[in-house]
Amino acid sequence: WSVIDLKDGDEVLAAGEATDHDRLVFVSTDSSLLTFEARNVRPQGRTAGGMAGIRLAEQCHVAAFAVVPEKEVAWDYEEGENGLFSASGAVVLTVAGDSEALAGTENGSAKVTPLEMYPTKGRGTGGVRSQRFLKGQNTLIRAFVGSYPLRASTQSGAAVELPKPDMRRDGSGTDLASPIAVVG
Repeated sequence: WSVIDLKDGDEVLAAGEATDHDRLVFVSTDSSLLTFEARNVRPQGRTAGGMAGIRLAEQCHVAAFAVVPEKEVAWDYEEGENGLFSASGAVVLTVAGDSEALAGTENGSAKVTPLEMYPTKGRGTGGVRSQRFLKGQNTLIRAFVGSYPLRASTQSGAAVELPKPDMRRDGSGTDLASPIAVVG
C-alpha cells in the first residue's frame, strides 16, 4: 500500500511533525522564503497527494524545509560592548553562489537572519526574498533553518565561521572562508 498518492513528476521533499502554532519554513534556490503556521495545512489521509508549499519559479527547487517549534520562533538577544552577547531563537542561514560552479567547491556568501524577520504568507505563494544576490551570484547553494547558534563545517570537519545575525531580511551576505559541507 502507498503512504501518499503522488502524481507523475511530483516528489516528497520533506516531512515533519508539527502542532498548529509551529512554523513551516521553505527556502528555494532563487532565494525565496515562505513561512506560515502549520494550522494552515489540513490533515490528510494516505490517499492524499501532499500539499502546496512554496510556489517555485522555473528552474528552481526547494533548498531547505523546516518545522520550527512555536517556542523557538521568537528572537531574543542581548547586546554588550563588543556586540552580540547572547541570543536564542530560530534563524535562517542562506549561502549565495554561482549555479555554474562545481558543487562543494564554492565558498559562497552567507547570511544568518532571525526567522521572525520574515513575514508569514499564505501557502502556495512565492514568499519573500531571503538574500540579495551580488555580481556573480544567481542561486542559493545552501540553506538551513535551525536554532541559534548554528555551527558549520567543511567536508574535512574544519569549522566554518558564520557571520553574526543580520536583521535585514533581504540583505546580501558575507564571504565565507571555506565551502560549507555540514550545518547544524
